[in-house]
Amino acid sequence: MQRAEAYLDRGTALAIHGTLIGRLDLRHVREMYSVDVLDRQARQLTKAITALGDARSERAALRTRLSVGGRVARLVAHDPRLPREIWGGRTGFMDLVRAYGRFEQRIAPLSTRFVEQVLRDTPTGL
Repeated sequence: MQRAEAYLDRGTALAIHGTLIGRLDLRHVREMYSVDVLDRQARQLTKAITALGDARSERAALRTRLSVGGRVARLVAHDPRLPREIWGGRTGFMDLVRAYGRFEQRIAPLSTRFVEQVLRDTPTGL
């Protein structure tokens, strides 16, 4: 209840309190949240990120970083933060987080150098 109240205080949640009538069927919950679809999309994106080679330039690194980050953000926005029991053995999102972390470690230095160069070379007042 405290956790639910904390989310409600921020205006970012819907909470229902009461006695559960009947048995919770995880299969129906998984269907309702389309966990199979989300897991498959996460695995596909993980595969795409893993297949990316090195950036050809610092400019390309920034472009790729923004593109991949946007794709990850759009997919993660659909994650309803369900308990592990509902995800079952599906690991697509966990795998995606790891792949994105490795990608960021590789691409961030090049991308950051490009941004720093642009800012350094931009005339004052822009």
